[in-house]
Amino acid sequence: MRLILNILVWLFWINVLFNNGDTYTPAAGDRAVYIAHIIGYNLIYVFTVYFNTLWLMPRLLFRKKYALYFGSLLFSILVLAIGISHYREWLLQRFPGSDYSNFSPISLGGSGPNAVTSVYLPSFVALLMMVFAFFIGSLAQKFFEVSRQKETVQKKQLEMELSMLKSQINPHFFFNVLNSIYALSLKKSDQTPEIVLKLADIMRYMLYETKQHTVSLHKEIQVLKDYIDIEQIRMGGNEQVTFAVEGHTESYQIAPALLIPFIENAVKHGTDSMLSAAFIHVTIAIKDNILHFSCINNYKTSHIPKQQGGIGLENVRKRLALIYANHYTLDIKDTNTIFEVHLKLNLNNELLNR
Repeated sequence: MRLILNILVWLFWINVLFNNGDTYTPAAGDRAVYIAHIIGYNLIYVFTVYFNTLWLMPRLLFRKKYALYFGSLLFSILVLAIGISHYREWLLQRFPGSDYSNFSPISLGGSGPNAVTSVYLPSFVALLMMVFAFFIGSLAQKFFEVSRQKETVQKKQLEMELSMLKSQINPHFFFNVLNSIYALSLKKSDQTPEIVLKLADIMRYMLYETKQHTVSLHKEIQVLKDYIDIEQIRMGGNEQVTFAVEGHTESYQIAPALLIPFIENAVKHGTDSMLSAAFIHVTIAIKDNILHFSCINNYKTSHIPKQQGGIGLENVRKRLALIYANHYTLDIKDTNTIFEVHLKLNLNNELLNR
C-alpha cells in the first residue's frame, strides 16, 4: 500500500511538471540538456523526502531521539534548500525565458530586499512541504504497523490463555470421570465396560476436538450426554437426572468443552454430596440463534465449598469473556440448597471467527 501511494504521488508530480513545462520551449539544441537538468532538479526533492522517511525517521524519530531528529531534519532541509536555490537561479540564467514553475510543481517565488527571503526561503518552504506530506504518510503507516503488531500480540496472548484454560479443564474433567470408573470397579459392576467405552468417546473428543477453535454443538451435547450417562451408572440411577434438548443443533458451532464444567460442578457439589433425593436438571434450547442453557441441582447444606470458585466454573467464565465478549449472559444463583446456572449464548458463527 505504501509503495502504491508513493507511486501515485510521484505520478501526479510528473504530470503537473509536464503540464508546467508546456509554457516554456528550450532552444532546439538544449532540449536534452534541459530535460536532464529538470530530472536532476526534482531528484533533490526525491532525495530529501526519502532521506527523511527511510533514514532519519527509523533511526532517530522511531527510537524516540526527538531533539536529534528534528535538529538533523531542519539542518538537512536548510543545506538542501541553499543548494537547490543556487541550482534554480543558475537554471533561470541557463535557459532564458524559463520560470520557477517550469522546474518543479511547487513553484514558490520569493520577494524581499535580500537573498534569504527572495531565494532561500521559498526553497526551504517547498522542501519542507514535501517532507511534511511524506512525514504524515510514514507516521500513518507506522501507526497501522504498531496497531497490527499489538493485535497480533493480543491474539497470541489470547490463544495462549485459551490453551492454558483448556489444559486445566481436561485433567479436571478426567479426574472426576476416572473416580467414577474406580467406584464402579469397586462394586464389580457389569456396566464397567459400557462406561469405559463412553469414556473413550469423551477422551477422543477432549484430545482431538478441543484443539480446534470451534466444534459442532451437536458433538458438545453428545459429550454431555455421555458424561451424564457415566454418572448415572456410577450412582445407580437413584438420583433424578434429566437432560432435555430442544431445537436443531447440527448447524451450529460452539467453543469446545464450554458446557461440561457446569455439569461437572453439579455432580461434584450436588449428587456427590447427598445420599438421596439429589437431582440435576439440564436443559438446552436453541431459539433464534441463541443457546439457552440451564443446569439446576440441589446440594447438602453442610457441603458448601464455594461452588463458584472451582477450577471449572472459573475457567468457563474466563473463556466466555475471551471468546464471546459481550455476546453472552451468565447468571449463577445459589439460594439455600439450590444451585442454578443459566447461560444465554449467541451462536452466530461470525463471532467465533473474529
